[in-house]
Amino acid sequence: MRSHYPLIALCALSLWLSSAQAARLVSVNLCVDQMLLRFAARDDIASVTYFANNPAMSPYAADAQGLHRNHGLVEEIIPLAPDVVLAGAYGARQATALLSQLGYRVERVPLPEKLADIDAHLLRMAELLGEPAALQAYRQTWLEHKKARETANAQVPDSARPRALMLGPNHIAPGAGTLEHELLVLAGFRNWAADQPGFATVNLEQLVQQPPDVLIVDVAADHQFSLAHEVLQHPALNAAIGPQRVARLPSNLAVCPAPNINTLLSALVAIQARIADLATIGGVSR
Repeated sequence: MRSHYPLIALCALSLWLSSAQAARLVSVNLCVDQMLLRFAARDDIASVTYFANNPAMSPYAADAQGLHRNHGLVEEIIPLAPDVVLAGAYGARQATALLSQLGYRVERVPLPEKLADIDAHLLRMAELLGEPAALQAYRQTWLEHKKARETANAQVPDSARPRALMLGPNHIAPGAGTLEHELLVLAGFRNWAADQPGFATVNLEQLVQQPPDVLIVDVAADHQFSLAHEVLQHPALNAAIGPQRVARLPSNLAVCPAPNINTLLSALVAIQARIADLATIGGVSR
Protein backbone atom coordinates (compact mmCIF):
# COMPACT_ATOMS: atom_id res chain seq x y z
CA MET A 1 0.00 0.00 0.00
CA ARG A 2 1.26 3.44 -0.89
CA SER A 3 2.49 5.43 2.13
CA HIS A 4 0.77 8.71 2.97
CA TYR A 5 3.63 9.99 5.15
CA PRO A 6 5.02 12.36 2.46
CA LEU A 7 1.54 13.77 2.00
CA ILE A 8 1.14 14.29 5.75
CA ALA A 9 4.41 16.20 5.81
CA LEU A 10 3.26 18.36 2.95
CA CYS A 11 -0.04 18.86 4.75
CA ALA A 12 1.66 20.17 7.88
CA LEU A 13 3.79 22.57 5.83
CA SER A 14 0.83 23.85 3.84
CA LEU A 15 -1.31 24.42 6.94
CA TRP A 16 1.51 26.48 8.44
CA LEU A 17 1.80 28.53 5.25
CA SER A 18 -1.94 29.13 4.99
CA SER A 19 -2.08 30.62 8.49
CA ALA A 20 -0.23 33.71 7.24
CA GLN A 21 -2.05 34.15 3.93
CA ALA A 22 -5.39 35.38 2.63
CA ALA A 23 -8.05 33.03 1.26
CA ARG A 24 -6.57 30.56 -1.18
CA LEU A 25 -9.09 28.81 -3.40
CA VAL A 26 -8.36 25.70 -5.42
CA SER A 27 -10.82 24.47 -8.02
CA VAL A 28 -10.86 20.90 -9.30
CA ASN A 29 -13.89 21.44 -11.56
CA LEU A 30 -14.09 23.34 -14.86
CA CYS A 31 -17.40 25.03 -14.06
CA VAL A 32 -16.13 26.14 -10.66
CA ASP A 33 -13.05 27.45 -12.51
CA GLN A 34 -15.28 29.73 -14.52
CA MET A 35 -17.08 31.04 -11.45
CA LEU A 36 -13.75 31.83 -9.79
CA LEU A 37 -12.29 33.46 -12.87
CA ARG A 38 -15.35 35.64 -13.27
CA PHE A 39 -16.19 36.57 -9.68
CA ALA A 40 -13.31 35.83 -7.27
CA ALA A 41 -10.40 38.15 -6.58
CA ARG A 42 -7.49 36.90 -8.66
CA ASP A 43 -5.16 36.91 -5.66
CA ASP A 44 -7.52 34.44 -3.95
CA ILE A 45 -7.26 31.87 -6.77
CA ALA A 46 -4.49 29.41 -5.95
CA SER A 47 -5.26 26.97 -8.78
CA VAL A 48 -7.75 26.08 -11.48
CA THR A 49 -8.03 22.93 -13.57
CA TYR A 50 -5.96 22.24 -16.64
CA PHE A 51 -9.12 22.78 -18.75
CA ALA A 52 -9.43 26.39 -17.63
CA ASN A 53 -7.18 27.89 -20.30
CA ASN A 54 -8.83 25.99 -23.18
CA PRO A 55 -10.89 28.53 -25.17
CA ALA A 56 -13.02 25.74 -26.65
CA MET A 57 -14.23 24.90 -23.15
CA SER A 58 -14.25 28.24 -21.38
CA PRO A 59 -14.92 31.84 -22.42
CA TYR A 60 -12.57 32.87 -19.60
CA ALA A 61 -9.54 30.98 -20.93
CA ALA A 62 -7.50 34.16 -21.27
CA ASP A 63 -8.14 34.98 -17.60
CA ALA A 64 -6.65 31.63 -16.60
CA GLN A 65 -3.28 32.45 -18.13
CA GLY A 66 -0.59 32.70 -15.48
CA LEU A 67 -2.54 30.79 -12.84
CA HIS A 68 -1.44 27.44 -11.46
CA ARG A 69 -3.36 24.61 -13.16
CA ASN A 70 -4.02 21.22 -11.61
CA HIS A 71 -5.17 17.76 -12.68
CA GLY A 72 -7.10 17.08 -9.50
CA LEU A 73 -4.18 15.32 -7.82
CA VAL A 74 -3.49 15.56 -4.09
CA GLU A 75 0.23 15.95 -4.73
CA GLU A 76 -0.46 19.09 -6.78
CA ILE A 77 -2.89 20.65 -4.32
CA ILE A 78 -1.23 20.27 -0.91
CA PRO A 79 1.83 22.45 -1.72
CA LEU A 80 -0.57 25.26 -2.62
CA ALA A 81 -1.76 25.51 1.02
CA PRO A 82 -5.41 25.93 0.06
CA ASP A 83 -7.97 27.31 2.47
CA VAL A 84 -10.79 25.78 0.46
CA VAL A 85 -10.83 23.13 -2.26
CA LEU A 86 -13.89 23.50 -4.47
CA ALA A 87 -15.21 20.49 -6.35
CA GLY A 88 -18.29 19.48 -8.29
CA ALA A 89 -20.79 17.02 -6.90
CA TYR A 90 -19.12 13.94 -8.34
CA GLY A 91 -15.60 14.59 -9.64
CA ALA A 92 -12.18 14.12 -8.03
CA ARG A 93 -13.67 11.90 -5.33
CA GLN A 94 -10.48 10.10 -4.31
CA ALA A 95 -8.44 13.29 -4.08
CA THR A 96 -11.07 15.27 -2.17
CA ALA A 97 -11.68 12.41 0.25
CA LEU A 98 -7.98 12.23 1.09
CA LEU A 99 -7.72 16.01 1.39
CA SER A 100 -10.62 15.97 3.84
CA GLN A 101 -8.88 13.25 5.87
CA LEU A 102 -5.76 15.40 6.01
CA GLY A 103 -7.72 18.30 7.45
CA TYR A 104 -8.39 20.44 4.43
CA ARG A 105 -11.72 22.11 3.90
CA VAL A 106 -13.39 20.62 0.83
CA GLU A 107 -16.63 22.05 -0.50
CA ARG A 108 -18.67 20.22 -3.11
CA VAL A 109 -20.84 22.50 -5.22
CA PRO A 110 -23.59 20.73 -7.21
CA LEU A 111 -23.78 22.07 -10.74
CA PRO A 112 -27.15 23.14 -12.17
CA GLU A 113 -29.04 20.50 -14.11
CA LYS A 114 -32.19 22.63 -14.54
CA LEU A 115 -32.82 26.35 -14.79
CA ALA A 116 -34.42 26.13 -11.35
CA ASP A 117 -30.99 25.12 -9.97
CA ILE A 118 -29.21 28.25 -11.20
CA ASP A 119 -30.25 30.53 -8.35
CA ALA A 120 -29.22 28.08 -5.61
CA HIS A 121 -25.88 27.57 -7.34
CA LEU A 122 -25.21 31.31 -7.54
CA LEU A 123 -26.18 31.75 -3.89
CA ARG A 124 -23.85 28.94 -2.83
CA MET A 125 -20.94 30.29 -4.84
CA ALA A 126 -21.54 33.77 -3.45
CA GLU A 127 -21.41 32.35 0.07
CA LEU A 128 -18.15 30.53 -0.63
CA LEU A 129 -16.55 33.56 -2.28
CA GLY A 130 -17.49 36.02 0.45
CA GLU A 131 -20.56 37.58 -1.19
CA PRO A 132 -18.80 39.51 -3.99
CA ALA A 133 -20.87 42.43 -5.26
CA ALA A 134 -20.39 41.42 -8.89
CA LEU A 135 -21.86 37.97 -8.27
CA GLN A 136 -24.79 39.40 -6.33
CA ALA A 137 -25.53 41.79 -9.20
CA TYR A 138 -25.19 38.96 -11.70
CA ARG A 139 -27.72 36.88 -9.77
CA GLN A 140 -30.16 39.78 -9.60
CA THR A 141 -29.84 40.30 -13.36
CA TRP A 142 -30.61 36.63 -13.91
CA LEU A 143 -33.73 36.71 -11.74
CA GLU A 144 -35.02 39.84 -13.45
CA HIS A 145 -34.22 38.54 -16.93
CA LYS A 146 -35.91 35.22 -16.21
CA LYS A 147 -39.06 36.90 -14.87
CA ALA A 148 -39.23 39.25 -17.87
CA ARG A 149 -38.96 36.37 -20.29
CA GLU A 150 -41.63 34.36 -18.49
CA THR A 151 -43.95 37.35 -18.67
CA ALA A 152 -43.25 37.88 -22.37
CA ASN A 153 -43.72 34.18 -23.16
CA ALA A 154 -47.12 34.14 -21.46
CA GLN A 155 -48.36 36.57 -24.13
CA VAL A 156 -47.43 34.32 -27.06
CA PRO A 157 -49.18 31.02 -27.83
CA ASP A 158 -46.89 28.04 -28.13
CA SER A 159 -47.91 27.47 -31.76
CA ALA A 160 -46.66 30.95 -32.70
CA ARG A 161 -43.14 30.38 -31.42
CA PRO A 162 -40.39 29.44 -33.88
CA ARG A 163 -38.93 25.96 -33.65
CA ALA A 164 -35.24 25.91 -32.81
CA LEU A 165 -32.74 23.08 -32.88
CA MET A 166 -29.43 23.33 -31.03
CA LEU A 167 -27.21 20.96 -32.98
CA GLY A 168 -23.88 20.04 -31.46
CA PRO A 169 -20.98 17.96 -32.76
CA ASN A 170 -21.84 14.46 -33.97
CA HIS A 171 -25.47 15.51 -34.55
CA ILE A 172 -26.29 15.63 -30.83
CA ALA A 173 -29.22 17.82 -29.78
CA PRO A 174 -30.69 18.58 -26.33
CA GLY A 175 -34.23 17.29 -25.91
CA ALA A 176 -36.79 17.31 -23.14
CA GLY A 177 -35.51 17.34 -19.57
CA THR A 178 -32.29 19.20 -20.33
CA LEU A 179 -31.29 22.64 -19.15
CA GLU A 180 -30.73 23.63 -22.78
CA HIS A 181 -34.32 22.69 -23.61
CA GLU A 182 -35.56 24.90 -20.79
CA LEU A 183 -33.33 27.74 -21.96
CA LEU A 184 -34.71 27.54 -25.51
CA VAL A 185 -38.26 27.68 -24.18
CA LEU A 186 -37.42 30.61 -21.91
CA ALA A 187 -35.96 32.47 -24.90
CA GLY A 188 -39.27 32.09 -26.73
CA PHE A 189 -38.68 29.04 -28.89
CA ARG A 190 -40.22 25.63 -29.25
CA ASN A 191 -37.52 23.01 -29.08
CA TRP A 192 -37.47 21.00 -32.31
CA ALA A 193 -36.09 18.02 -30.35
CA ALA A 194 -38.59 18.26 -27.48
CA ASP A 195 -40.08 14.84 -28.28
CA GLN A 196 -36.73 13.22 -27.44
CA PRO A 197 -35.63 12.80 -23.81
CA GLY A 198 -32.16 13.92 -22.82
CA PHE A 199 -29.56 14.30 -25.53
CA ALA A 200 -30.56 12.69 -28.81
CA THR A 201 -28.89 11.99 -32.13
CA VAL A 202 -30.49 13.78 -35.07
CA ASN A 203 -29.92 12.45 -38.58
CA LEU A 204 -29.77 14.38 -41.83
CA GLU A 205 -32.99 12.90 -43.17
CA GLN A 206 -34.95 14.24 -40.20
CA LEU A 207 -33.53 17.71 -40.67
CA VAL A 208 -34.30 17.79 -44.38
CA GLN A 209 -37.82 16.39 -44.05
CA GLN A 210 -38.78 18.51 -41.03
CA PRO A 211 -36.42 21.49 -40.97
CA PRO A 212 -36.47 23.71 -37.89
CA ASP A 213 -37.18 27.40 -38.21
CA VAL A 214 -33.67 28.05 -36.95
CA LEU A 215 -30.65 25.80 -36.61
CA ILE A 216 -28.32 26.92 -33.82
CA VAL A 217 -24.75 25.66 -34.20
CA ASP A 218 -21.33 26.23 -32.72
CA VAL A 219 -19.62 29.28 -34.16
CA ALA A 220 -16.41 27.20 -34.41
CA ALA A 221 -18.03 25.15 -37.18
CA ASP A 222 -17.51 28.12 -39.50
CA HIS A 223 -13.77 28.23 -38.98
CA GLN A 224 -12.64 24.63 -39.02
CA PHE A 225 -13.77 21.46 -40.74
CA SER A 226 -14.40 18.39 -38.66
CA LEU A 227 -16.33 15.18 -39.15
CA ALA A 228 -18.33 16.15 -36.08
CA HIS A 229 -19.74 19.16 -37.96
CA GLU A 230 -19.72 17.68 -41.46
CA VAL A 231 -23.52 17.53 -41.74
CA LEU A 232 -23.66 21.33 -41.66
CA GLN A 233 -21.96 21.43 -45.07
CA HIS A 234 -24.38 19.04 -46.75
CA PRO A 235 -26.13 20.57 -49.81
CA ALA A 236 -29.47 19.01 -48.88
CA LEU A 237 -29.40 20.65 -45.46
CA ASN A 238 -28.42 23.99 -46.93
CA ALA A 239 -31.31 23.77 -49.37
CA ALA A 240 -33.80 22.80 -46.67
CA ILE A 241 -32.84 25.47 -44.17
CA GLY A 242 -30.88 28.21 -45.92
CA PRO A 243 -28.25 30.54 -44.48
CA GLN A 244 -30.74 33.02 -43.00
CA ARG A 245 -32.06 30.34 -40.70
CA VAL A 246 -28.71 29.24 -39.30
CA ALA A 247 -27.58 30.97 -36.12
CA ARG A 248 -24.24 30.66 -34.39
CA LEU A 249 -23.49 30.54 -30.70
CA PRO A 250 -20.10 29.99 -29.04
CA SER A 251 -20.36 26.49 -27.61
CA ASN A 252 -18.00 27.34 -24.76
CA LEU A 253 -20.81 29.40 -23.22
CA ALA A 254 -22.97 26.31 -22.79
CA VAL A 255 -20.30 24.03 -21.30
CA CYS A 256 -21.02 25.62 -17.92
CA PRO A 257 -24.33 27.48 -18.05
CA ALA A 258 -24.32 29.12 -14.59
CA PRO A 259 -21.45 31.60 -15.11
CA ASN A 260 -22.79 32.42 -18.58
CA ILE A 261 -26.55 32.18 -18.18
CA ASN A 262 -27.31 35.86 -18.81
CA THR A 263 -25.15 35.95 -21.94
CA LEU A 264 -26.69 32.72 -23.20
CA LEU A 265 -30.24 33.88 -22.66
CA SER A 266 -29.61 37.28 -24.26
CA ALA A 267 -28.02 35.65 -27.31
CA LEU A 268 -30.93 33.22 -27.74
CA VAL A 269 -33.50 36.01 -27.33
CA ALA A 270 -31.70 37.99 -30.06
CA ILE A 271 -31.80 34.95 -32.35
CA GLN A 272 -35.48 34.46 -31.60
CA ALA A 273 -36.25 38.08 -32.48
CA ARG A 274 -34.40 37.79 -35.78
CA ILE A 275 -36.22 34.61 -36.76
CA ALA A 276 -39.55 36.12 -35.73
CA ASP A 277 -38.82 39.08 -38.05
CA LEU A 278 -38.10 36.66 -40.89
CA ALA A 279 -41.43 34.98 -40.26
CA THR A 280 -43.20 38.35 -40.42
CA ILE A 281 -41.81 39.02 -43.89
CA GLY A 282 -42.37 35.46 -45.06
CA GLY A 283 -38.85 34.15 -44.63
CA VAL A 284 -39.76 31.30 -42.31
CA SER A 285 -42.29 28.61 -43.04
CA ARG A 286 -43.79 26.38 -40.44
